[in-house]
Amino acid sequence: MKPGTAQAARIALVTLVAAVAGALIGGILWQNDPVVGALFFPFTLVGALLVLLPTYWLAREARGWSRIASYAAVLLAGILGSYLILALFVALVGGVTAGPLPLSIVLAGASFGGGTAIAWVAAYHLTRERGKAD
Repeated sequence: MKPGTAQAARIALVTLVAAVAGALIGGILWQNDPVVGALFFPFTLVGALLVLLPTYWLAREARGWSRIASYAAVLLAGILGSYLILALFVALVGGVTAGPLPLSIVLAGASFGGGTAIAWVAAYHLTRERGKAD
């Protein structure tokens, strides 16, 4: 495999594993039921692709942040991004029209987004090449 192809395959695998793990972690933290979490897999996959991956790229490649700072940005983006996406979804569906969001929305965002972000950082870090900065 070419280096670019290997890196793309690694990122695709990391994102898929993180989305599955994030759905299961979120289900356990939010409802104490991994089966409920499995229903959220499409959302954790979209979040990993549209929030976590660009966040890491922007922090590490575009801004030149350290690996640890980039990982912290991914964790923060996972929690805040999922909260904002859930808030937007609830507002568009019409579940909440005024006032603060219910605590369950905040907890769901933190559970699924945070779980996916933790899994993404762990999988990305564990699959990096040793001895080479990425």
